[in-house]
Amino acid sequence: MSDNFDPNQHNADNQEPEVDVLAEVDVLAELRAEMQSNQNAKDAQIAQLLAENNSLRTSRQIQRTSEVPGKNYTVVDTDTSTDTKDDDGNVSIAHPLDVIGKKHDVDKGLVYAYNAARLEAEAIARGFTDSDGGRIIFPGTILKIPA
Repeated sequence: MSDNFDPNQHNADNQEPEVDVLAEVDVLAELRAEMQSNQNAKDAQIAQLLAENNSLRTSRQIQRTSEVPGKNYTVVDTDTSTDTKDDDGNVSIAHPLDVIGKKHDVDKGLVYAYNAARLEAEAIARGFTDSDGGRIIFPGTILKIPA
């Protein structure tokens, strides 16, 4: 046995093969990017399916509403901008469904109940989060007035 120990020659037969660490990092980065891309595609597909489901649900609600007995009424500009005075003489813009309900001698809550799906869908289609209980309505919208 030799007294001179050379660490570079230590166990030459059992040396592990050299690994290209940068190449492995590149492969891992590519795999991670591919997995993220696949996840993004799945997320987009799920979002599309949810949107289609919500649209279908709203269409069904509108269809059911149109089958309800009553008469059709098309919202006009004055329904959405009529001023009203309270007992103290304070002027404010009237609730649109209240204006429509008074025209047809029907409670605004009943008008909303008959038309909730339609009103909400119309508000969302125009960029609002909801119709605020029928406060946000648009001229040209066709409502069902209960008989």
